[in-house]
Amino acid sequence: MTNSPQSKPIGDSKISKYNNESKGAKQLFEVFGYFKEYWVDERYLGIKDCDKPEREVFGYYSRMDFEALEDIEFKKGKVIKKGQSYYTRTYPFCGKRKVS
Repeated sequence: MTNSPQSKPIGDSKISKYNNESKGAKQLFEVFGYFKEYWVDERYLGIKDCDKPEREVFGYYSRMDFEALEDIEFKKGKVIKKGQSYYTRTYPFCGKRKVS
């Protein structure tokens, strides 16, 4: 697992044993990429696209806590300040349903 250069993990950040592969989006829908949601104190700040997922689990159970090593900027002027704690969740960008 790789961390972005602008953050470091906080605490254990264990990934849940629940895996979305069994009945999830990867089997039913085409996956075009991935994105991470950024949250501070239960407040949504924005998303950032990523080519490869950092985690094997998606959605709520993919939560990981971090501390910002530098400011992280989003659209509409939202910012995570240096030293501030935040968490992310990873989701796939899904397209149309696969034909079986």
